[in-house]
Amino acid sequence: MDRVNLRKLSLAIVLGLGAGQAIAVPINVLWWDSTPDYGSQAPNALRQEMSDYLTAYGGGSVFTGTYVGSETAGTLASHLASNSYDVIVFDATSSTAKFDAADVAAIQTNSTSNSNLLLD
Repeated sequence: MDRVNLRKLSLAIVLGLGAGQAIAVPINVLWWDSTPDYGSQAPNALRQEMSDYLTAYGGGSVFTGTYVGSETAGTLASHLASNSYDVIVFDATSSTAKFDAADVAAIQTNSTSNSNLLLD
């Protein structure tokens, strides 16, 4: 399966989380991008576009997407310390993506009540 189809599958899974449910509040989605911008091959702007698409889906009443791009260890832990998400999408397709023990602990804490993770 090529990269474009994998992204479409990821979006379909996230969108499927809200399908057929009465949603009182939007599903809060973090799109965590720790992949370097490879220019025309895979620009970060396209990754952010997917997060923005989620927010726009259903007029903004189904999902609230937050896009963060960072390759710095500890940044995720810092972000999750003041934010909680129903779904975290990890776009980390690089050996340079850095996560540390604090990041892992923050993911575990967030996953205690919100266990939806997508890995790209």
